[in-house]
Amino acid sequence: MTTYDELARLYGEDNIIRLDAEASLARGITPEDAEFLAHTGMPTYVDVLFTLRVSGNPKVFTVASVDSGRDSVDVFILGAPTDDPDLRYFIDLRHRYVVLFAASSSENQAEIVNTSLGDFIEFLYRISLHKQRTADSTSVERSRAAHELHAYLEARDPLAFSEPDSWWSMILGALKQ
Repeated sequence: MTTYDELARLYGEDNIIRLDAEASLARGITPEDAEFLAHTGMPTYVDVLFTLRVSGNPKVFTVASVDSGRDSVDVFILGAPTDDPDLRYFIDLRHRYVVLFAASSSENQAEIVNTSLGDFIEFLYRISLHKQRTADSTSVERSRAAHELHAYLEARDPLAFSEPDSWWSMILGALKQ
């Protein structure tokens, strides 16, 4: 599991946000996730993959209700990919999954991207670390390292790769090229 120190070394202390555990609990976050957000935190920006700087609604770190098709689910908004202002990541407060949701879609398109908040942050960290470590590598070396990263991440959270066109399958596919 990624630690605050690892995040701070990679992204810089000023680019890690940690939330108050009591405030997170009051919003419906589980004690485990509230502790994770308070002690480990999350990066404020990861190129392409994640940002806290979102415009429009729903706002980051708010609780919203999302229609799942069968009923309404309360969610905690985490952020968004950097290149699409209509997408949002959230924690499903009932099941603890991290989900990517098309906020402006008329069909409420959603995809579970990770089975837990810890896995989500681990994926962001490991992909960023991979990019940093392979920046000066040949394409063959980068591809080999991306295959190894994929194997590690898939073993950690198999659900994230359960579909060939899932979010993380596409991201890792791009890294392998």
